[in-house]
Amino acid sequence: GFHGVNMGMIADAAGVKKATLYHYIGSKDEILFGLHELMIGTLQRNLDARLESGAGPLECMRGVVVDVFQLIHDYPGYVRAFFE
Repeated sequence: GFHGVNMGMIADAAGVKKATLYHYIGSKDEILFGLHELMIGTLQRNLDARLESGAGPLECMRGVVVDVFQLIHDYPGYVRAFFE
């Protein structure tokens, strides 16, 4: 889980040195924020687009459900980290 992992472990898994990882990412919290931004940002942008196009509440809700399942399909590891 998130709390049991450190930046050294992430660097090893990514195949880079820890210093290289820190050059691009300041902390594992920053990684978690990026995952949250991907998930919530995607859902919010898609919902905003539906609302701007005049979609009704039921269509918006269906779209959100489809978006969630698409994210689960496309990014299963991200989704797991997001919910854990």
